[in-house]
Amino acid sequence: MMKLTGLFLSALLVGSSSATEKSLLLEQGRQLTDECDMYGYGCPPDKWCDVDELKCYRKRNPGERCNRDEKCLSENCVHNACRGTADPCLLIDCPWGTYCDNGQCVDDLCNHDHDCPQNEYCRNNGQCVRCFLDTHCASNSINKFCKSYECVGCRYDSHCLQGEKCMDLQCVNEGMCYGDDDCFNNWYCNNQGQCVECYRDNQCNQNQKCEDNYCVDIAHCYSDNECQNGWHCNSHGYCVECWLDNQCGQNEVCVNDQCIVHVECVNDNDCNHNEYCTSDNECEPKCYHSHDCAHGYWCDLYIHQCVALLQNGAICDYHDECESGWCRPRNNHPDICRAKKNNGASCNDDVECQSDFCYNGNCRSNLPVGDTCDYHHECDSGLNCLCTTWTCGYLKPAGASCDDNCECASDWCNNFYCRNRKGLGETCNGDWQCESGSCDNYDCGYWFMTYHCGSDTCVPVMGNIGDYCTQDYQCKSDRCRQHACRSSPGGGQHDW
Repeated sequence: MMKLTGLFLSALLVGSSSATEKSLLLEQGRQLTDECDMYGYGCPPDKWCDVDELKCYRKRNPGERCNRDEKCLSENCVHNACRGTADPCLLIDCPWGTYCDNGQCVDDLCNHDHDCPQNEYCRNNGQCVRCFLDTHCASNSINKFCKSYECVGCRYDSHCLQGEKCMDLQCVNEGMCYGDDDCFNNWYCNNQGQCVECYRDNQCNQNQKCEDNYCVDIAHCYSDNECQNGWHCNSHGYCVECWLDNQCGQNEVCVNDQCIVHVECVNDNDCNHNEYCTSDNECEPKCYHSHDCAHGYWCDLYIHQCVALLQNGAICDYHDECESGWCRPRNNHPDICRAKKNNGASCNDDVECQSDFCYNGNCRSNLPVGDTCDYHHECDSGLNCLCTTWTCGYLKPAGASCDDNCECASDWCNNFYCRNRKGLGETCNGDWQCESGSCDNYDCGYWFMTYHCGSDTCVPVMGNIGDYCTQDYQCKSDRCRQHACRSSPGGGQHDW
């Protein structure tokens, strides 16, 4: 029988008159050849067509690297990894940018604007928001400015037309008021026909007075010397028993201006949303990856807590649980943690080998330049599994030609050339262009732990232990409790 090559099959398909005839010819070609034509025809269902080489290559399993959907059996390439369907997962099974939630890979954080729904943008922390720059609101005919990640009519009076002012984030007529109903935000209309927060003390809250048409706190003290019984003058001008922990006795903390015995939490509800309450009544950070945990522990994603690794011989469910990294399956018996195998031993999977590389049924050393590979860890130190050839080699330096980010050592391919990422203060259009991973207001800026980014600009994290605060990010320890910066769990403040 004549061999149906890719080009010959293409010619037959063009000349065939019926869909049935084309289907039969195509099926014959799939059975007899691993060649395909320039239109992508000729490969069996488990292979994809490289239209440049006119050859068929195997489609990759879930978890294997990819750069296009067509290279995956699932037809779904996410973050350069083939994604499965609904198979149970561990952390190591999920593509980068997703995490395992109750056995399923779900989207975690965005990396680029195209990861977000239409008309939303990706912030530095990976959250999709309506806006964080005014330019994101430019298409809105009314709300053209960004405030707290929402498009609003104005932030300042200068954003409004002549004869208007900014009130409640909208431009309103600056004309006179004739009654309180003409004013926004429960303000009052004074005798001059102006909307003001107050013009009498009784229009303010208790312990406040009206000063220059604004409600301000009444200061009762200016120093500790004006307070009795050893109390302290807080930052609002009130005498209180304490407002910092170091104003209390040993094993006491300051809560609601009173010294009490230190119990940080009773249950998880007493901690921040990303913390849990330990058996020692301390709030500890939740974990989301095993590298969040100390040496000798792994992250149990069902409870988001760090758990001690299991020794060899212990019953296990996941590889991550075992100190060796291998949870060996056993028929009709519980799986157990086992030591990994040396080079030369028989194997069925990479996870069984100390080298993390099982090849042709045996554990072996990593691959040299030019050898076929599936994962980076299969290659010798300093090499990568190249995403274009699936062979071990070196990533390209800045200035080399490229077609995909994964070809470049910087992981940034721009206009078909590898580019170096940009330093602090350089102009940028996205986080991926910056070495710091943070592009704010078109400038490369610091990441969160040194600088906290608001809606318009990055501000330094300044708070030392004991300084007044209202949010965690205001403290160097990233830990604000009862309006004061506290030590981080297990030690002092971080040295960022």
